[in-house]
Parts: sequence; C-alpha cells; structure tokens
Amino acid sequence: MRLQNVFAGIPFHNAWDILQRVLNGSLDVENMRWKLLDYTSNVTPDTEDLVPHTLGRVPIGFMVLSIDKPGTVYKSNDFGPGALKLKCSAASANVRLMVL
Repeated sequence: MRLQNVFAGIPFHNAWDILQRVLNGSLDVENMRWKLLDYTSNVTPDTEDLVPHTLGRVPIGFMVLSIDKPGTVYKSNDFGPGALKLKCSAASANVRLMVL
C-alpha cells in the first residue's frame, strides 16, 4: 500500500513514515495528545464497530498502524468523546490505531 502526501506531493511508504515526518516537522510531541488502541473488527465486514477510547475529548482522526489482514479501516460516523465509530472491510481483523 502506498500513501500520498497531498500537501507536498511527497510519497510515503507506511504509517510510521507519515508519523515520523509529522513529528519531525512543526509539532511539539509533549503537547500532542494521542492514544494507542487495539481492537478486533466485526465478524461481518463493513459493519460499524464502536471502539472506546480514553482520549478525554472528541478525536480529530486516527492512523492505522497495523492490521493483520488485507482491509481498510474507515470512519463510519461522527466520533464521540468516548468512542470511535469505525468500519473495516476485513472480517475479524486485529487492528492497532493511533487516535489523535
């Protein structure tokens, strides 16, 4: 999978590359609030999962750091202060997310 940086036209190769470039840029890591989450997607693909988080606010987004099956994790509805509403195109995929 190849991700494309839409801001500068620089190709990225994986989620870690994106995170590393962001963190090496203009963000102060000490002021950045994020959480790592692990969850298993629904046994039925493309079914909404309610994924609890402890960020303490409504998240602005997430990054998939790893997934154990070919599939896409995507936002299915508005995020809340205590949970993400996500769908995954793969059944029962083990997913690690960085919630921002």
